[in-house]
Amino acid sequence: MLDALFVLSLVVSAPFWLLLIVFPRREFTRSLFTTSYIYLCFIILGALYLFTLVGATTNAIATGEIGKWGLTSLGGLSAMFASPTVVLVVWIHLVTMDLAGGFMIYRAAQELNMRSLTLSIILFFTLLLGPLGILIFSLWRVLHGMRSRMVEE
Repeated sequence: MLDALFVLSLVVSAPFWLLLIVFPRREFTRSLFTTSYIYLCFIILGALYLFTLVGATTNAIATGEIGKWGLTSLGGLSAMFASPTVVLVVWIHLVTMDLAGGFMIYRAAQELNMRSLTLSIILFFTLLLGPLGILIFSLWRVLHGMRSRMVEE
């Protein structure tokens, strides 16, 4: 069951990432990311997250493992990650938040007319290493803004 939910999280998000990274300037991609379809993806991922979160919590209560968990110490966090269900919850969290970051970057890049190759590289980093991709985009945006102000003066 957990393996099927893991694959489902990939199946739901992968097509969006493919379009974002490989075809960022295509009209189909633009129209898809300006309609409600992207929100349907987030609804599915959010429901999947909630389902696995409830399952992980229920299982931990039933087995007594929840008493070993904790977010205030590395040991408590490690105890949480010993559960495959918790790992799946965290995985779905990462998939969802990385896609949300990619969506944010894509929308901002469209407004700024970012070059496709630059956008694709940044989105690739966001897919693999979410916060690093967001950092790269943020740095690009600051530098782009500084360059634009210098040109205006």
